[in-house]
Amino acid sequence: MPNPGADFYSELGSRVREARRAIGLTQSALAQAAGLTRASVANIEAGRQKILAHHLVSIAAATGTKPEALLPGRPPERVDAAKVARQELDKPQADWVSAVLQHAADQPDEGRRR
Repeated sequence: MPNPGADFYSELGSRVREARRAIGLTQSALAQAAGLTRASVANIEAGRQKILAHHLVSIAAATGTKPEALLPGRPPERVDAAKVARQELDKPQADWVSAVLQHAADQPDEGRRR
């Protein structure tokens, strides 16, 4: 019997996984931040578990994404891992991260590995 919405939840799960990996979170860390179990995060990412609206908002907040960017039918939003990391730092630490990133951005592209 076909599962209505299976494609929707599979795509949503892929987007959650991409957002989580983009900022270097484990499934356990995302689960803790979003108030879920690691098994729930694994099932959501696999498209096997439906997701409640408040969990979608929590996952988006934990990954520095907008909830609507995780929904299928929209282009995925690129996650700026540095921006997310800076939000969890105190001001001197955030300023240092910003300075390092700015310095790296100001360097010429020659010799950079891609």
